[in-house]
Amino acid sequence: MDKVEYALKSKNMMVSIIIPTYNRGILLSETINSIIDQSYPFWELLIIDDGSSDNTSEIVKDFEIQDSRIKYYSRPTKLSKGANSCRNYGLSLATGFFIKWVDSDDLLKGNNLELQVNVLKENSNIKACLGYSQFFSKNRDNLEDLWSRSFESTNLFYDHLKNNIRWPLGAILWKKESLNQEPFSKSLMNSQEWLMNSIALLDLKSSQIYNLKEIIYLVRRGHKRISSDTSSFYYFHQIKARFLLLLEMFKRARFDPLCIFEIAKQILVNCYHLIKEFIREHFKFKYF
Repeated sequence: MDKVEYALKSKNMMVSIIIPTYNRGILLSETINSIIDQSYPFWELLIIDDGSSDNTSEIVKDFEIQDSRIKYYSRPTKLSKGANSCRNYGLSLATGFFIKWVDSDDLLKGNNLELQVNVLKENSNIKACLGYSQFFSKNRDNLEDLWSRSFESTNLFYDHLKNNIRWPLGAILWKKESLNQEPFSKSLMNSQEWLMNSIALLDLKSSQIYNLKEIIYLVRRGHKRISSDTSSFYYFHQIKARFLLLLEMFKRARFDPLCIFEIAKQILVNCYHLIKEFIREHFKFKYF
């Protein structure tokens, strides 16, 4: 039995990696190869196509032929369009014990899975292993600044709210049992990862989260992302995400004054930017 067959049979050790993608064929091969090159072999890769019109399906199907751990799916038409639907759909298909979501233009460092799986295997109480990220533009050998300002925190939830400490979604490994069936809000077009991470940090005890202080994930710069948009649309969804988090806090009777104040402050700041960008877009006030 080769390592691929063994990996597919080792579901109690397997990582299900979920990649939503839309017209990223030109970049997707590099992302897939960074997964194939992992030192940890027990994974399945679920690529969920959100209706691409480029050569995405042909690229992935070529990989499928070479490696049976790789699987291509199209988002069912009954599901709403968008990365959130694709991520939730991928989770419903996942057979692994561990879950990792990856963006279709980013890269995993070679020991990403091995480091995080070891943490979760050796500590049965831990539900999520956090990790850190670094930016790159075209060449992964020329790395740029870090995603997060800090790797240290005594209060992960509060520091996450203040944006002092951050983890891109692909730098986190989850135990599947700790996740909701649909962890991503389909009503958000941006800030969905922020909200998902916030709710997870809200629900999990500090003893259930391991903060792996290593750079294991590379985020590509220079390619258009919704999160790089600064239109009024973008600020509206930032505000919405923060109201949704407040709602979740109230449901759980988590009335931490510092956290509520921080979220309220962010809402006010985003409201200011929303109004400013709305005026710029609709009334063409260039210097507002």
